[in-house]
Amino acid sequence: KPTSNLNELRNMKGEYPVCSSGYAIKAKNTYNLPSSIRDAIKMKNDGFTFRKRARSFKFAFNGIKLLITKEHNAWIHCFAAVCVLIAGVVFGLSRMEWIAVTIVIGAVLAAEAVNSSIEALADLVSPEYNEAIKRTKDLAAGAVLLMAIAAAIVGFIIFIPKIATIF
Repeated sequence: KPTSNLNELRNMKGEYPVCSSGYAIKAKNTYNLPSSIRDAIKMKNDGFTFRKRARSFKFAFNGIKLLITKEHNAWIHCFAAVCVLIAGVVFGLSRMEWIAVTIVIGAVLAAEAVNSSIEALADLVSPEYNEAIKRTKDLAAGAVLLMAIAAAIVGFIIFIPKIATIF
């Protein structure tokens, strides 16, 4: 019977898929582990293949899809990114300005993905209120806010002079 309960996974003496150092270990009996964990064990222990790397990209693109389709805060960031991209075309950004805009858009979305991941894991591990989990989630959300503020500053530096020439 598959299990997704983290405590059950921890208590599977010899079958827990990740050792304390974070590396996947071979489990003798993986039949009762969720398929995603079985896949992770297999990928970690069977060596390098291009097929596995392609699967890794498939998982990564699925993560981007989940971010864009399921995370409400990411929708706000995507809306802002589209506005900035349109403004960039309208104002004719230079190559260096496009590089800066691209980097900060990617950084904000990546920070949001990490934040969402931390929140999802924290909710799984501790569905009830926990002060350490609250602190962790607040720190992750703060990281996104810092990146968004930095991106806004980059946007102001790039766009305010361009807007000022209109008036």
